[in-house]
Amino acid sequence: MLYDSRKDTTIAAVMIRARALIADEKNFQQSGWGHNGRFCAGHAIFEAASAPNSSILRWDEIPAVCFLEKLCKSPLHFYNDRHTHAEVLALFDRGIVEAGKMEMY
Repeated sequence: MLYDSRKDTTIAAVMIRARALIADEKNFQQSGWGHNGRFCAGHAIFEAASAPNSSILRWDEIPAVCFLEKLCKSPLHFYNDRHTHAEVLALFDRGIVEAGKMEMY
């Protein structure tokens, strides 16, 4: 059976998919959930974690959101709205590396 990255629910995999959604600054949203192809950090993670038949109901209960909040020591939506696009991407990069280390063991 082939690997389906969409079904990979590890924290690092979810953050990789979410980061891809906001990698282009035109797709990044501050001060709101986002719409029309634009995403805030939390919305991007929600979309990336929401696989078919998912039971995810709240974005702030997704492990990747909780993990990033521990790294930035702030609610993710505050960090998203108070930092630049580059800083948000850097947070995702740091989170991907840290989660990857954790999930290897």
